[in-house]
Amino acid sequence: MPSSAGVPAEIAQHTLSLPYNNLDVVLECFRAHKGQIAAIIVEPVAGNMGCVPPAEGYLEGLRELCDEQGALLILDEVMTGFRVSLGCAQGLYDIQPDLTTLGKIIG
Repeated sequence: MPSSAGVPAEIAQHTLSLPYNNLDVVLECFRAHKGQIAAIIVEPVAGNMGCVPPAEGYLEGLRELCDEQGALLILDEVMTGFRVSLGCAQGLYDIQPDLTTLGKIIG
């Protein structure tokens, strides 16, 4: 993420990038940065590394952690929105995000 084209260094320096499907690392990150994490942005099905589905309990665990820590859960459904299910991936996996990002599929 921080090295993505178009992301200014001033923004990237405030971004933490963690491995997908690893709740332990996310919990450790929340502990290390207590009170400093505003949101988690995650693809419910990781598309940037070959269409990797969420491990059982991963999205639910993110939802719980965000609720406990007062952070937003943002699902990036640009690739999955209305493609994996009419309710998007959040409907398929029964996860209620605080925000959802969608792409041209919404048009």
